[in-house]
Amino acid sequence: MSAASTPAGSRRTFAVLVLTIVLVLLSLGLGSAGVFLAATAVLGSGWGAAFLGSFRALSGLADPAHRGELTAAVYVFAYLAMSVPTVLAGMLTNIHGLHRTSVGCMAAVAAVCALALVATLRLAARARAGGRAA
Repeated sequence: MSAASTPAGSRRTFAVLVLTIVLVLLSLGLGSAGVFLAATAVLGSGWGAAFLGSFRALSGLADPAHRGELTAAVYVFAYLAMSVPTVLAGMLTNIHGLHRTSVGCMAAVAAVCALALVATLRLAARARAGGRAA
């Protein structure tokens, strides 16, 4: 099992994603190519870990006979989740410019990751509370 598919691993992964997104935002503000490249490398690794962890957790829930259908649905959703914001960002770049659009998109992604982290923490707390009550 990958570290990202455990509750503690999910929390760490989301926390790292938020921190590296903040680093990317800082690098955009500073104009530092080195910080930007390092932060995006770490961000890509964290994104991959998050995807693999969630994919592993979801595929374990499906019956073997339906695992292919679930895999197809996960990939369709993942590609839509990445491509639709990218197309919108491209359209917004024509209106607001590359820098403002990049900062806005990264801030939105950071907010979504922070919400996912909060949801993960709440689910873990609820699971711990339910375990004590049993």
